[in-house]
Amino acid sequence: MRHFLFVLSVSIAATTLSAQPVIKKTDLLEVIRSGAVEYHINPNKDLHDDPKAIFSFANDGSLTVSGRGYGYVATKENYRDYHLVIEFKWGGKTWGEREKKARDGGVFVHAHGPHGSFEDTWMACFEAQIIEGGIGDILVLSPTPDLTTSLISEFSLDRDQEKIWKQGEPRQTLTKGRINWKGRDEDWSDIVGFRGKNDVESPLGEWNRLEVVAKGDTLQYFVNGAMVNEAYACQPAEGKVLLTTHGAEMIVRRYELYPIGEFQEKWSAIQASGGSDVSVRESQTEALSTEESMKRIQLDGPYEVQLVAAEPLVLDPVECTWDEKGRMFVADMRDYPLGPPNPGDPWLSRIQLLTDENGDGRMDKAVTFADHLDNVQGLLPYDGGIIATTRSQILFLKDTNGDNKADLIKPLIRGFNPKHSQLQVSAPRWGPDGCVHFNNGLDAKEIYPADAPAKVVGIPGSNFKWNPKTGAITPTGGKGQYGGAFDDWGHHF
Repeated sequence: MRHFLFVLSVSIAATTLSAQPVIKKTDLLEVIRSGAVEYHINPNKDLHDDPKAIFSFANDGSLTVSGRGYGYVATKENYRDYHLVIEFKWGGKTWGEREKKARDGGVFVHAHGPHGSFEDTWMACFEAQIIEGGIGDILVLSPTPDLTTSLISEFSLDRDQEKIWKQGEPRQTLTKGRINWKGRDEDWSDIVGFRGKNDVESPLGEWNRLEVVAKGDTLQYFVNGAMVNEAYACQPAEGKVLLTTHGAEMIVRRYELYPIGEFQEKWSAIQASGGSDVSVRESQTEALSTEESMKRIQLDGPYEVQLVAAEPLVLDPVECTWDEKGRMFVADMRDYPLGPPNPGDPWLSRIQLLTDENGDGRMDKAVTFADHLDNVQGLLPYDGGIIATTRSQILFLKDTNGDNKADLIKPLIRGFNPKHSQLQVSAPRWGPDGCVHFNNGLDAKEIYPADAPAKVVGIPGSNFKWNPKTGAITPTGGKGQYGGAFDDWGHHF
């Protein structure tokens, strides 16, 4: 009987909640800055810098996780019943044994037991995985039979017999292992830069938001506003909160705990680039006819206005060009200013290919040459296709099978990390030197060829040009925001 009572008392202690629910916003970045945290870095790994060098603050208040070590920074306090919000983006650096592997990090919740109890590196906990292609996986870390973590989840097995969350499946108990987020690519590979076909995380260099809602003994994970994983009967249902380092550089601009039900911010894809402070006025109740619109155009000089194309062939056009075949291409920037309406929705910009079928000078047929582009702003014919500038990268698009739709979409230049959707890289124009010249816009600072990310070129406050023969990127001076042209003497306006 004495032995039975001892076992019973241990069971009760394991399920007793000692932490209080979060009742006011807690800024975990400030907690780290204040020193009310504990660090653990595995000294036996190939990288083990000083913890305060791994976790350091920049002048703008963001936290840089260098990745040069394997371990974490942990709160001293235990927490329960909260809504955790972390906003982060990957840096460009990877290190050591993970230099060529997928960028990796994580947030651990309900962490308990001794530091480094799991593989001398982690604590017993539930991990909210942060890894390229796998943001939102749940990992259950149970170091020993006497120090366990457990949950119940609805999951099925994918092609490779890996567990993947699927709402409505029979509930099963798990004391160790991983439950993949609902859209994880079955062909996921542990290589740097991996991106799955269904990923809701933002492209490299853009911000992401990961949310963990810990309500009672349940967990829900959200990535960029989309729910990607869920668990029930989590034991324990409280504990420390950890931010980890896994050999990859990561920048954190927000790391907070909110009371359950208080955090109501909706994620917009524009926030991936820093958010938008663009105010939006109410639109007029009725659209003007094309005839009325033409009447309102004021001309300065002996010119006339002729209608070439109108809705529904085009919608929100911002740029047009003609190729060597006389075909008209129009950039429809339908994302502006707030992006897609819901988290996870595709981008709205498109490129329309217009033709005049009866020779009257007015376009009467449209084919969508390319769809779901990210705030397309500039077009230029090139090599039988089109160079297109978007908010976050410069693309080459080409129809290779004659159906007037781009089946080849190739990134040319990346690295743009804009704060807004407007006034970004645009106005691609052929220069007299045989290069394509671009306007920088407002925000671009460091860019690189898509096939050579190590060849970074600094262009702060400068336009730039691209050599199609060599792929070289060169700053050119000036800082155009929108529109561009060369005169007969090679001056760039």
